Amino acid sequence: MPSSTPNSFPYAEVKLSAERKTELLRWLRDELDSADAEQVEMLENVKKWERQYKGSPKVKRKTFPFDGAANITVNLTAMTSDAIVARTVRTIEAYPALFVAKALSAMTAPLAKPLERFLDYQVKRVVSDYREELPGFHSSLRDIAFATTKFGYCPWKICWDPLRRKAFTYDENFQAVEDVHVVREGPVSSMIRHENFTLPSDAVSVGSAQWVREAVRLRFGQIQSRAAAGHYKLDAVAQLKDWQKKFPHPNLQEREIMSGISTGYGRDLELDIIQFRAPLTEDGEEVEQRLVLHRESMIPLRWTFNRYFPQWRDILLPTYFPVEGWPYGRGICEMTEQYQAALSTIMNQGIDNGTIANTRMFKARKGSGIRPGQMIYPGKVWLLDDVKDLEDFPLGEVHGSIFQLGLVMRDYAERATGVSDYNLGRESSVIGRRGTATTTLALIQESNRRFDFVTHDFREYVGEFGMRLLEMFQQFRPTGASYYALGDDGMLVQMMMQLPRGMLRELIGIEVAASTAAMNREVEKMNQQTLMGVAFQYYDRLFQLAMLLSNPQTPPALKEVGIRISVAAKAGFEKLLETFEQRDIAILSPDIRELFQNVGSFNGVGAEGESALSALGPPPGGGNGSGEQNVSLEQLMGGSPEGAGAMGGF
Repeated sequence: MPSSTPNSFPYAEVKLSAERKTELLRWLRDELDSADAEQVEMLENVKKWERQYKGSPKVKRKTFPFDGAANITVNLTAMTSDAIVARTVRTIEAYPALFVAKALSAMTAPLAKPLERFLDYQVKRVVSDYREELPGFHSSLRDIAFATTKFGYCPWKICWDPLRRKAFTYDENFQAVEDVHVVREGPVSSMIRHENFTLPSDAVSVGSAQWVREAVRLRFGQIQSRAAAGHYKLDAVAQLKDWQKKFPHPNLQEREIMSGISTGYGRDLELDIIQFRAPLTEDGEEVEQRLVLHRESMIPLRWTFNRYFPQWRDILLPTYFPVEGWPYGRGICEMTEQYQAALSTIMNQGIDNGTIANTRMFKARKGSGIRPGQMIYPGKVWLLDDVKDLEDFPLGEVHGSIFQLGLVMRDYAERATGVSDYNLGRESSVIGRRGTATTTLALIQESNRRFDFVTHDFREYVGEFGMRLLEMFQQFRPTGASYYALGDDGMLVQMMMQLPRGMLRELIGIEVAASTAAMNREVEKMNQQTLMGVAFQYYDRLFQLAMLLSNPQTPPALKEVGIRISVAAKAGFEKLLETFEQRDIAILSPDIRELFQNVGSFNGVGAEGESALSALGPPPGGGNGSGEQNVSLEQLMGGSPEGAGAMGGF
């Protein structure tokens, strides 16, 4: 890993004329100001949905229909969201390794498993977020899953941002020694709060939008530390400090005058991190750029090109339920908003109805001596001339239809969200214990279709995170990272990191190990046992067929029949493996041509047998028929295996 802290600005700046620079800054300011005004309603909805998720009543004490009336919130949103998030996260984290590396070329097949182990190590030990006291990826994954499920979308920041901070420690003589504290190594995965994320109103995605903005709030001391580490320009930070002295925050200035103490830091400053495309000249082509701007003073702290060679922006935008032509999705809060309000109203009305029905009133004959407001208590004796002088009667009656209405409303909510009793691990309140095992399993599988649909995109985004993580390590190449993770196998990963830029995605595919949540772990174990039973039968038949084909006394016509049967059986077995969602098909279904060639089984098979073998594709080892690769890894690799850590940051 990089061990030194640069004290100069390492990035190549965007060279602009003063006139063009001023023009772009004004355009960006107008765009951001306009987008902030358009985003007010969306942010108000997010705040409202957050209160809805917490289940806080609108008023602390209700006075209608009477003082102290029921004030309960049926927290339908939280019950539904928590169940979905728990299943989503546990589905993704169900396997020991989060990612599966899929070789898209025969030459990279030996590198798949080392890459999986490398990614697993980086995700569990190296990837961090901006909360320095917590482990990085898994905490950010939970935050992103919650926000995506609740609000329909969540900005996900994936970047390379190593941070080292000046620190003092003590030596063996208890003397202060200056040191460098490594806050994070490089890769960062973090959620962006919704109020700190902005897209243009006409955007349909993060990648195609003309600009995307992230807001961060930093103390001036943090800005100075980043400038010392080479993230911001020192002269720009000095300008910002002068501006802060000229325009101090009124509350802070009053506090310092009253206390007589100056903090030297000033107020927190909001910086806009803007990734945008714009021409460098008035008649030029658009170029991807990155600007860190203090909008209030219009001082740019950093203006560079997009540093990632694939030119992707370091923000993903996973959605829960997609909306066509719109970058944001619909979340559980929006889906259940009216149903939660209706169920809460029905519940409160039912409780108030019960309270009124249980309240007894009394009617007394005039002149009986009973006065309004007379105290009533258990054991009280009433002296009456006639027993009819005092009678009780109920204040109201219980209406059972209100509870039936609640069940109907809950059914509508289940249809809107797709979360039913089976998803919550309970028996259906409608079928109860009458349902058979086959019927129940079919209902569970059908209910999981909706769940798999809404979580498919989220799993795709997690897989994209793994791919981007590999690309960042390939680009910035921190020294020794592969060997720290894998030991001797690190050489194979280092070979992959030396591939030409842009070729990594063509040779390796990164997917989430857990593909669906259609089955729970116990059902999955039973399926694996069933599959292994079928596989052993298939292997036994292949073994018997190999013995038949290797026998020189076997007639050629019979050998041809055996080869045709083996080809058909292989196709059917691989189809079965796909149905069981097995990823290692190449390992579980061995190549028939290679197996039979090893025992000399193709002697005398004839033209028809060779025609049947052609259905298996080219011989193993490449496409030239000679068993050699057309292109080797050594021919593709370039550059030095030793990397030098590159800088990241805001």
